[in-house]
Amino acid sequence: MRLPFPPETLIPPKTLIEVRLLHSHLIVHGSLTLFLLPKLIHLYSLAGAPSPALRLLSDHPYPPPSSFPPLLSSLPPPLSLHLYSSARRLHPPDPFLLPPTLRSAPPLLIPSLHADALKSGCRSSPHVLPALISSYARIPDLISAHKAFDDGDHLHRRQALTFNSLLSAYVSSGAITPALNLLISMQSDGYDPDIVTHNIIINGLCRAARCDDALHLFNRLLRPNLVSWTTIIVGYSRCANHEAALHLFRRMMITAISDSSVLPDHDTLSCVISSCRHVSCLRNGRAIHCYGIKSCKPDPEAFYSAAGAALVVMYAGGGEITAAERVFRLMDHDDVVTWNAMIVGFARVGKADVAMEHFKEMQVRGIGHDQTTLATVLTVCDLKRGREIHALRLRNYYESDTLLCDNALMCMYSRLGCIDHASSIFRTMSVKDLVSWNTMIGGCGSHGRAKDSIKLFHDMVKSGVKPNMITMTNVLMACSHGGLVDEGMKLIKCAVREYDVVVTSEQCACVVDMLSRAGRFEEVVELAGEIEGGGGSVWGAMLAACEVYESVEFGKVAFDALVRLEPENAGNYVTMASIYCKAGMWDEAKKVRRMIDGKGLVKPAGNSWIHVGAIK
Repeated sequence: MRLPFPPETLIPPKTLIEVRLLHSHLIVHGSLTLFLLPKLIHLYSLAGAPSPALRLLSDHPYPPPSSFPPLLSSLPPPLSLHLYSSARRLHPPDPFLLPPTLRSAPPLLIPSLHADALKSGCRSSPHVLPALISSYARIPDLISAHKAFDDGDHLHRRQALTFNSLLSAYVSSGAITPALNLLISMQSDGYDPDIVTHNIIINGLCRAARCDDALHLFNRLLRPNLVSWTTIIVGYSRCANHEAALHLFRRMMITAISDSSVLPDHDTLSCVISSCRHVSCLRNGRAIHCYGIKSCKPDPEAFYSAAGAALVVMYAGGGEITAAERVFRLMDHDDVVTWNAMIVGFARVGKADVAMEHFKEMQVRGIGHDQTTLATVLTVCDLKRGREIHALRLRNYYESDTLLCDNALMCMYSRLGCIDHASSIFRTMSVKDLVSWNTMIGGCGSHGRAKDSIKLFHDMVKSGVKPNMITMTNVLMACSHGGLVDEGMKLIKCAVREYDVVVTSEQCACVVDMLSRAGRFEEVVELAGEIEGGGGSVWGAMLAACEVYESVEFGKVAFDALVRLEPENAGNYVTMASIYCKAGMWDEAKKVRRMIDGKGLVKPAGNSWIHVGAIK
């Protein structure tokens, strides 16, 4: 058929107006055939206008099968499933109809769609099988995802898209060990991993805090792409190894001189700017800011949208409030995310007054706040303002994400001495996560309610929530301050034996502090000798307790251990000298003081901060 317009007009238009003009052109010339119908529907979907595409579809009693997939991808899940049901009545499920439906289907309907794939014989299609695996992973149901993979044809299982879908499912669920075992199994079966496979494994290792293993794999890549570089840099940054993240970024920039495909994007720059803040490297942060502006001259808003929050936090943390405000003005002021970035930035660096001023300005301008806004402000406000925000939270009830704000309210009331208010919020919460339990356990412990902390710990375990290291630190501190030594020892043994809690030096220090407060120094020495890698925190807790209880004998044991572990820590020498002075052993105290002078050590001066009028 001869068309009254050149074929290149079917290149996806940029705006909805252009699509409508093309649609009118086709109608006027009578050229809207069943062959062109799917293409026009696809153009409407790309332009973000599914309504006219649906009308086009409904005007034809028997639209071709290729008309449905573009719409299925652009419609919300309920309408997408309804359209899929309509398509099934006209055509059997095919490899192009099922994937977009699987991507938007609710969990309960995924097995039904799996059955449709089996009945139609397209289960092992290179399009359907990856979508099926990804859908089960989204639930998440790794057993069904792996079963779908195993049931696929041998040829299709070895396809990169299918295998990477299953590998990504394991990594997304935090199951890095099964993912590695799967990779080894597939390699022994003849599968040759591509760059996407390696990037998925690098991401999984970083998420499991195994960044050194991830770097080892990264260094073996012949030509890492942009995703590879970004993944390893973000991984080290998330694991708080910011020096390594910056070192890798320098390597990336050197590589980009000869390979422009690995030039950093906005997400990479945002991550590196955050690392600059953590290592107090404002000069490098400014340089990266400058590079970001130059690299995205056509679209600076995209750079500030991705990296604006990190820049605000960096400049605010470095005391450059003017620069932070300047970045803020370049961001989208009608977007609540922008305001949240500004408030979070100043809150993180302790600029509580500035954060509160921006929150007030946000309210004056009529910018709708969300749970993140309230949760952030609650971390820096005083009691009066906290009660006002609590009232605001009650007036503007949020049907979703209430957990974030409720946890922040509990933390605020606990921090400001109103533990009963925090307890009241905790009791009325319909859903409690690990943060909720940890906040309440820590709050009761800091207010001298050690028995309540222990009871909450047992209630948490009964509810099916597994304790973590923060839980154990909170409950051990509560036992220590409450004098419940035996209960604390039982809890730490139970956590290690039944819940696989890895005891860190922080928990070890809590146990030592708990035993030392009870005067059970013999047990402390025995325990400290058994702890591998306990370090100065363990012996430091014992030394501090010996000063309180004036135990010279055990203080000397702890001091000798600390001299070996931390020879440059002046505080340990000062504490030991104080122990000798309290015992009237002036000659020994002078010897320790001479050790300080001989090594040229200086103890940092202490300081305190007080917020006048914070608590009423």
